[in-house]
Amino acid sequence: MLHGFLPFVGEVPTFLIYIVSEKKGSQFSVSLIHYPYLFAKGSARIHTPEQALEGYIQATNTHDFRQVQPFLGKQAIYYFSDATCRTPMEICQYFENAWDLIKDEHYHISDVQWLHKSAQSAVCLYTYHYEGFLNEEFIEGSGRATNVFEKIEGNWVLVHEHLSSSVTP
Repeated sequence: MLHGFLPFVGEVPTFLIYIVSEKKGSQFSVSLIHYPYLFAKGSARIHTPEQALEGYIQATNTHDFRQVQPFLGKQAIYYFSDATCRTPMEICQYFENAWDLIKDEHYHISDVQWLHKSAQSAVCLYTYHYEGFLNEEFIEGSGRATNVFEKIEGNWVLVHEHLSSSVTP
């Protein structure tokens, strides 16, 4: 779970994100991760909602929620066809369950349409596609997505995602 940022100065990364992954009594397991895609010399690297969407999809394909988390707003809400996730922990658990269920999943998008873009918010629709192995059998599918992005502290993040199955005409 994302817990904060550690600032640095000079030639080293401006920010490292630290994650407390386990707590056993008074012992903590802490991961330090540098996100060069997000931060450079004190300013956000994700200057556009398009960059945020692209980075989010790339991070999703790592199957590592620590890579996805920086693209999400702290109050992000997800509507899946079978669940609503309102906390970072719920979102993380949903992603990890999907990655455990569908092995070697590859996720990509097409037909992106930007419905709204302003200096602080953006909304897009797209078709998502997935493929992988469920119970050792190859599967693939697609659906519809709506994403809402917000510019927070100079950085574009995803604050809402709504996924649903495709509608047959």
